[in-house]
Amino acid sequence: MAAEPADLRRGPVARRIRATMATRYREAHKHGVSQLSSPRYYSLLDALDALVSAPPLAEHAAALPVEELLTLTWRTWTRIRKLHDALEPGGAQAPAQHERDLVLHEIRKSAKRARYAGEALESSFGAPAKRYSEVMAQIQESLGDHQDSVVARGVLLAIAEEAEAAGESTFTYGRLHALEQARGDSTEQAFTTALISSGLVLCILMSSLFSRRVAAAARPVPAL
Repeated sequence: MAAEPADLRRGPVARRIRATMATRYREAHKHGVSQLSSPRYYSLLDALDALVSAPPLAEHAAALPVEELLTLTWRTWTRIRKLHDALEPGGAQAPAQHERDLVLHEIRKSAKRARYAGEALESSFGAPAKRYSEVMAQIQESLGDHQDSVVARGVLLAIAEEAEAAGESTFTYGRLHALEQARGDSTEQAFTTALISSGLVLCILMSSLFSRRVAAAARPVPAL
């Protein structure tokens, strides 16, 4: 708001935004504090303790082959790529904006899992795995910024409606909304660039796995 030219700041925009967000904060804080003494919160703590003490792992999880982990990593990346491709403009099944934002949020969660998988592969595959986890972290960050922009746009619309009802100009709210829209679009572009990079790195990882399998198959069998 402070960066906007003075002639584009119409009405008590900054004051209304501060007052609205202060009210929302107080309400959220009150609700959060009340939940910390609720039965649901204590049940959650008990469930977390149980999860840590006896995690529901598959029988072979403790000795999960690195090849299988890499295969799971590939499947996660493939899911991200398919979700991304479904968002491409011009497609027959291109979703509406709200659905698009939800899909991008799902992609962010998948990227988080892929990032952790990449970190788990670093001890076996070194630099390529490290690079893969770094690129997935970039996707997380860019789509996190996108989600922040989505939330900010919703808040601006709600405040603009209140301002309009009070007889105030809503011009500046529209401008701020457009700036947030532009920021959201730029984060999508950054996500697409990072996704292409992650695919190239993952191909290197899969090539390393293939080389390992070829070497293992060519290894002579010890004579009995």
